Amino acid sequence: EDLNAVAVWQIGDRAEPNSGSIVANRYTRTDLWGEPVPVDDGNGVSARPVVAMDGPGNAFIVWEQDRLTGPGREIWTNRYDVEGGVWEGAALLQTGDVTRAKLASVAADPAGNATAIYVQADPIDDSQELVRIIRYEAQSGWGEAQTIATLVSNLVAAVTSVGLDDEGGAVAIWDLPGGVAGQGVRLLFGSHYTPGADWSEPFAVKS
Repeated sequence: EDLNAVAVWQIGDRAEPNSGSIVANRYTRTDLWGEPVPVDDGNGVSARPVVAMDGPGNAFIVWEQDRLTGPGREIWTNRYDVEGGVWEGAALLQTGDVTRAKLASVAADPAGNATAIYVQADPIDDSQELVRIIRYEAQSGWGEAQTIATLVSNLVAAVTSVGLDDEGGAVAIWDLPGGVAGQGVRLLFGSHYTPGADWSEPFAVKS
């Protein structure tokens, strides 16, 4: 059985505030660690990378990137094709109305599918934020993003996460402030996806 891994991190110049790029390195059982390679397009400032690997060894990276000419930070992605042995190239992950975005995370399943989550500003009401989900199908690539929750202006998410099971199901999680103002209490909310159906209505995650 192959033993593969991918590490990803951000590099930048402390003397230059508008700098930051995403670098990845692959590990295989035979070749061990290779040479780090840039996976963003070098345009603007990139930060907060997250990586996931599927069963065959393909890798999915998502990150925030500010091209310094658009709406602010956007969500970008790159995929490593283990069969071809190449990174496919950096691409904008957001679809539809592209507004400033943050908090990207990604997970992959053994069959080669992946799901990414992120939060972006509502294009209609800038005071609101939308929790967005986008799925990658092994046979067709990335689809269209969809909104699974709307966050009102005084509820600002700080964390997102997503997980997949072996049957194609998924769970997305995000946090919101709760309790008495100033106490720093955060509450978790989620939505689950069932193959052949759709994402559920948001629900409170209880311990």
